[in-house]
Amino acid sequence: HHLDDDRRHMVVTTGHNQINIYDNNHCGNHIDLACHFINKKTEFSYGGESSIVKFLYCEDDVNEALIAFGGIKKEISIMSVAHTRIVRLLKGHESEIIDIAPHKKKPGCFFSASRDNTIRFWNATDDNAQQVFDAGKGLECIASHPTEGVVMAGYKDGSVKRFTLGSGQAFELYGPKTLSRIDCIEYIDSERILVYTATGVLQVINATTGEAMNKIKVPRGNVNNNNKKMQAFPTKFGISDCREMVCCGNSTGEVFIFDINTSSRLNKLSMPRIRGAVTKSMFTKQSSSVIVTTDDAIIWRWDYKHPQHKSTKKLIM
Repeated sequence: HHLDDDRRHMVVTTGHNQINIYDNNHCGNHIDLACHFINKKTEFSYGGESSIVKFLYCEDDVNEALIAFGGIKKEISIMSVAHTRIVRLLKGHESEIIDIAPHKKKPGCFFSASRDNTIRFWNATDDNAQQVFDAGKGLECIASHPTEGVVMAGYKDGSVKRFTLGSGQAFELYGPKTLSRIDCIEYIDSERILVYTATGVLQVINATTGEAMNKIKVPRGNVNNNNKKMQAFPTKFGISDCREMVCCGNSTGEVFIFDINTSSRLNKLSMPRIRGAVTKSMFTKQSSSVIVTTDDAIIWRWDYKHPQHKSTKKLIM
């Protein structure tokens, strides 16, 4: 979703060579497709598939929104939402782009992670990366600090490393205790991070000391033990605005909401029509809705209702 609180009703998704932006607030009981962009090859862009897309932070007084996306291609595309076109190609990575983490305070700035084992810090207005970190082998995902120039990186062996702008060295915050791949990492606040491992565990970690705090086990659902692909299917979780709840899906299309502080399960979102694995789940502004994407190219939304009413489900094709 958009990083600006006043624009968090804008949701961006990617699939194949498409970038789609939805309005989740001004179109009644459904999400309206506000922008549809096909990343075709042109004289200014290489085109091709995208697997990761993020809104970038912009100044409040600027009537523009920028999106950074990448994938199998080595470059990162910067897209202007106002003009619905690519405005810059950032080159430097030598392999697939696997994650993007916007800087929460610097307009147009973000970190990128690649299979070339580097993390790069960019300004969308410059052609060259402002800093390159040698992240080492097994890099899987990254998350930027809420206010400072710090990025956390999750690894295939279950370790977490911290990188700081201005310093070229990595600090191993959390060692490979479980040898389980970290699929997603996010800051809860400036003092804590949350990671999700391939074994279906959400682990809270102290962002300064690396101390493992409370742990949450995400149910797998009715998964065939012989189906290793489904068991190891990566998913990305979402944290609420209040920073007290997390929503996370599994391989069978179920989404669970947990209290981060107590590890207690608050709700389960599911329905028979959902047959795909959950690739991403997130809260909207003020946690009024939960939006879920599945690997069969469908977006689902649950709207919060008063306890005396049943939760409503919205389907977006």
